[in-house]
Amino acid sequence: MAAVRKLLEALACLFFVLFASFLMARSVPGGPFDQEKAIPPHIKKFMEVKYGFNRSPIQHFFSYFNGLFHGDLGVSLKFTNRPVIDIIAQSLPSSLTLGVSALALALLLGFPLGILSAWRRGTWLDTASVFLCVSGVTLPTFLLGALCVLCFTHWLGWLPPARLDSAEHYIMPVMTLAFRPCAIIAQMTRASLIGELKSDYVRTARAKGVSEARIILLHALRNTLVPTISVLGPVVANILTGSFIVEHFFAIPGVAKYFIEAVTNRDVFLIMGVTLVFAVIMIATSLIVDLMYPRLDPRMKNG
Repeated sequence: MAAVRKLLEALACLFFVLFASFLMARSVPGGPFDQEKAIPPHIKKFMEVKYGFNRSPIQHFFSYFNGLFHGDLGVSLKFTNRPVIDIIAQSLPSSLTLGVSALALALLLGFPLGILSAWRRGTWLDTASVFLCVSGVTLPTFLLGALCVLCFTHWLGWLPPARLDSAEHYIMPVMTLAFRPCAIIAQMTRASLIGELKSDYVRTARAKGVSEARIILLHALRNTLVPTISVLGPVVANILTGSFIVEHFFAIPGVAKYFIEAVTNRDVFLIMGVTLVFAVIMIATSLIVDLMYPRLDPRMKNG
């Protein structure tokens, strides 16, 4: 029952996000047919009626929402008569590859870095780890991308500066996008593990002669995962928002390119299509994290 309740809450959240986004997109001054070159009033009126802009925003939203159940995300108003679902299907693979790769790298580096920092607390390894984490959280993504291009392209000549034409083209965008999530995961892992290492059961294990590595890996780490996994929702959000900057900076033909153009041109249906995709990813991630809690901590099964 708890899983069903959480699923219903997730669907309600998705509906609210779509509703609020649609109203905001419709409320922006101007309209999708207000171009630099004025079009005849009768043609503009015809276009507004055809795409539903003659209705109130709420009526228009429910008409759009009804189309979603039939797999109809509308057509782009900027890319004439091109279905939004086709634009997303073409551009989403690049964005997903970039995002999933960045998340995998952040997890693979963040957890070990946090564990090592807590294990060697007070040493130069801990100091270096904390410095990297603070840098990762505070350094703007666009500045990090510029530093990567300056170092690995202009100075060393190792990596191409843009596009995604080969595997090596992914290296700098993935590193840039993964740096901040990696720092967040490492920080949370370090803080949680340090707290666990002060617990009574850890002191008891030490008194029995259990090695520090065994205490961390077999006892403390499991309890550390619960608060650490709780940041996966914000981490995914960070990757989604950061992907707009990274894709634009490295000229990656992903969803961000079309979303920016959609906002600039007030292409409501394309804005909503991208919003729907990102909202589903965010909400699904949060739902999965919530459902993982009871498996990691049995005390939360009744929560």
